[in-house]
Amino acid sequence: MLKETYKVIDTHCHVYPDRIAGKAKHAVDERYDQHSVHTGELSDLLQVMDEDGIDHCVICYCATKLKHLKMTNDQVAENVRKAAGRVTGLGSMHQDSPDMKADVNYIKELGLKGVKIHPDMQGFVLDSPEGMEMLSAIRDAHLPVLIHTGDKRYDFSNPDRVEHILQEFPDMTIIGGHFGGYTLWLEAAHKLHSFKNFYVDCSSSSFALTDSELRECIELYGVDHVLFGTDYPMWPASVEFERLLGLGLSESDYTRIFSENAAAIYGIEL
Repeated sequence: MLKETYKVIDTHCHVYPDRIAGKAKHAVDERYDQHSVHTGELSDLLQVMDEDGIDHCVICYCATKLKHLKMTNDQVAENVRKAAGRVTGLGSMHQDSPDMKADVNYIKELGLKGVKIHPDMQGFVLDSPEGMEMLSAIRDAHLPVLIHTGDKRYDFSNPDRVEHILQEFPDMTIIGGHFGGYTLWLEAAHKLHSFKNFYVDCSSSSFALTDSELRECIELYGVDHVLFGTDYPMWPASVEFERLLGLGLSESDYTRIFSENAAAIYGIEL
């Protein structure tokens, strides 16, 4: 179990409404040609946490249609309530909203601790006018934002786009999923590592990277800027954990990656 060695916060977990969890998981698997090992339901996530010794999770669920936005945020908030202190929730925003400031204020009213956006799935370019408006509203609300970043098949959130928003929002806490660039991991790390307000999680990366490439990404960003994440329900937490442990980092480095960095960003107490 993970907690026998370290406190662990999984910072990248997708939890779907039970009624559509199977459909949502299948859609993601089809898009990325992968096979998720878990169900994507809150009850399953809590069981995985018990089995693998994960102390806390950060959960999200993005609205791909504007009409689903309020329902999505209400669902995340309800899951946080049901989990009784074991998870932190991130709200969703949508590029077609007529009032993004109101949306982010509602996210705060629900008690959610940040925002997750997925330009590729939601269908907008990260540094487009609507993307910039969304990020401005999040910044003004003093919330961190987790962004799905990268995918060489598209150009919604690739490293050049991420670099632009980091230049435009230097005082905002921005977390790039998948080492800042899914399928573009090393390109992203070399381009984006110098931005002090940019953090990355290691989710959905180790399956495609060698140990030396994983170390290179971590060394470039620095251990103070790397968060543990599994992309639940995609990968087994125990496998992701052991893969990182195999890199031979110091105990203090692992403590930062597995919990301390995330706790500082989201205000999580373990």
